[in-house]
Amino acid sequence: MLPFTREQFLAVFVVYNEAVWPIQVLAYPLGLLMAVLIVRPSAQRSRMVAAGLAAMWLWTGVAYHGMKFSAISNGGWGFAALFVIQGLLFIEAGVLRNRLAFGWPRGWTGWMAGRWSHTQASAIRCLVRCSGTATRRCRCSASRHAR
Repeated sequence: MLPFTREQFLAVFVVYNEAVWPIQVLAYPLGLLMAVLIVRPSAQRSRMVAAGLAAMWLWTGVAYHGMKFSAISNGGWGFAALFVIQGLLFIEAGVLRNRLAFGWPRGWTGWMAGRWSHTQASAIRCLVRCSGTATRRCRCSASRHAR
């Protein structure tokens, strides 16, 4: 059993998002930049991707888990510590030592990765569009919501 209710868990997202607005808007271009950088991989671009990932991991560890999620669960402190450690590892291994290489896989694995990403993005869009409805009855499709 979880030490918090569904309502408490969802309220953490509301409090977090309201507290950090409009920082979320900056995360989208950073993610897009990292995706563009891996299309034509190089050592310098891998360092930039590692730095971007480190920033996102550190932010999530401190701003979300440490400052918000820990309010409803002591486990938040553990998640915060793990995210911060992983963020520091991205810096150490990817930025300082250049031991991480990021790139788009070629051949069928690249096609499958792209297809998987598209499928996940479609599922997320569906969840967002159906969030105001009884989601069990929502049969989300791109054509239904493209008004």
